[in-house]
Amino acid sequence: MPSSSPGSLLARLAQALDEAGFRYAVTGGQALLLHSRPRTTLDVDVTVAGYPEDAGRLVETLRAAGIIPLPDDPLAFAHRHYVIPCLDGATGLRVDVTIGFTPYEMEALARAVTAPVMGCPVHYLAPEDLLVHKLVAWRPQDRVDAQELLRAQPHMDLAYVRRWLREFEKALGTRLRARLNRLLRDTRSS
Repeated sequence: MPSSSPGSLLARLAQALDEAGFRYAVTGGQALLLHSRPRTTLDVDVTVAGYPEDAGRLVETLRAAGIIPLPDDPLAFAHRHYVIPCLDGATGLRVDVTIGFTPYEMEALARAVTAPVMGCPVHYLAPEDLLVHKLVAWRPQDRVDAQELLRAQPHMDLAYVRRWLREFEKALGTRLRARLNRLLRDTRSS
C-alpha cells in the first residue's frame, strides 16, 4: 500500500520529473522545512523548467505519477497562467506546478540543492532563492517564513539576494530590498 505522506509524494514527483528529463525545484513550505523550521504545510509547490509548449509532456508526466491536473483543460490553463494546479491521488495533497522560464527561474533551478526523501534525491530551491520568493510574495506567512529563514541560514549570499530583488523592483515597482533590510534589522535585534 503506498504511503500517504508528503514525503512519498515528493519522492514520487521527483522521480517522475527526473525520469522525464525535467529540471525542477521544490519551493514554498516544503523547501522551508529543509532550510529552516518545521511548520504545517498542506501542499507541495514545485517549479519546473520549460515553456508553456512543454505543458503537454509535463501533464502526461504528472498523470503517470498519479498527480491529477485540476483544470478541465490543463494545457490552456498552463498557457494562460504558467501554472498547473493538481491534486495527488495517493495523498490528497494539492500540488501546484509552476512552469519556469524566466532568467531568474532558470538561475534558481540551476542553483537548486538536493536532499534525500525516502531514499530518492529531491531538488529544492537554495535558501537564497526561497528568500527571494518570500520577499516578493510578502503575505503574512511569507514574512514569518523569511525571518525564520534568515535566522536559520545566517550565511546566505545576500549579494545574490539583493541582485535579484533589484531586478524584481524594476519590474514590480516595489521596494523589496527595504523589506530585506528591515528583516535583517529585526533578526539581529531579537
